Amino acid sequence: MSTCSICMELVGAIDSRGNVGQLVSTECKHIYHEACLSRWMKRSPTCPECKAEQKCKPVRLRPEVQNLEDHLLPHDLDTVAGLLAEIADVEKASGKIEAQIESVETTSESLAEECRCGEMRLENLRGCLRRTKRERQTAEEKVYTVEHDMQMKLEELRQMQDAVKMDMPLREPRSEMRQLRDNIVNNRNIDVLIRAVEVEWKQLLDTYRQPGGDLESLTMQLNELEEELQEARTKCRRSPVGKRKRVGLTAHERVMKRGLERQLSRGAEAEEDQSVLQRMRTLVSGGKENQSSQSNGAVLKRHATRVVDPSQSAGSVKDSVVVAAPLPKLKRTATEASSDPCPLEDLLGDLLEIMFHKEKEERTR
Repeated sequence: MSTCSICMELVGAIDSRGNVGQLVSTECKHIYHEACLSRWMKRSPTCPECKAEQKCKPVRLRPEVQNLEDHLLPHDLDTVAGLLAEIADVEKASGKIEAQIESVETTSESLAEECRCGEMRLENLRGCLRRTKRERQTAEEKVYTVEHDMQMKLEELRQMQDAVKMDMPLREPRSEMRQLRDNIVNNRNIDVLIRAVEVEWKQLLDTYRQPGGDLESLTMQLNELEEELQEARTKCRRSPVGKRKRVGLTAHERVMKRGLERQLSRGAEAEEDQSVLQRMRTLVSGGKENQSSQSNGAVLKRHATRVVDPSQSAGSVKDSVVVAAPLPKLKRTATEASSDPCPLEDLLGDLLEIMFHKEKEERTR
């Protein structure tokens, strides 16, 4: 038995499927498998062995035996047995597949029936939906009609109510009734107040009928308050803060009084600056000078307020105490007497005089 020079297999051998490959012959009488030669001819139209050009199609060869099993039985029994076993397996598998196909067909038929039932239910639901929509539209139209009728009725009722209010003659007596009720309530309140006033009046009469006891109690309370006030004043005077306040206040009053006296006693305005310089030099050297000059009362009164005792006359200026706008307090110790002379007081008086005269000159300009 020859071999195919293309696939190098036996010519006429049975493949894995149990089939014999178709054989063909070329013009040069070489035999090949049809499939192998067709692949070769696609690449090159020549014979694979002799390289002769092939102008015609290859010729198919038919087998001489009619029964392939009788032809192969004496040659390859094992192959035939294997093929028969494979055929049996294939038949079993095909039977299983046919059974599966039948079950699938049955399932598909049942599913188709369910699908038809579902379509019928869907169609019924669609019909119900259409009917529901029509009913809803009808109900909405009815609601709109009812609302319109209600609006008309309400409008008629309002008109009737307005007409009744306009034609009702009993409204004025009702307002009068309310006023009467209010008056009754007010009268009741007045009665309560009158009773309370009567009770208070009786209490006052009872208290005035016993004047002795009330006077004694008031006198005792007054004495207690005077004692408490005296103790508070004593504590304030003994405290260092109170002493400093008293010393500062007396020094401030003394400065303002001395400044006013100098204004009244001085006569010449041109000697003010020199007197201040001399006073400062005197302070440095430890000496002290007393000078007098004439004052301008109108200017000083604009910067200071006189506190005069009511028993004195309005024209007495020398005995009055001058309280001016806030000035720096003179620092004294708590033990220092307020009557001691202080050189800073004289200096402050001179400075006040200069300030008053400068303001006067600016106003005259």
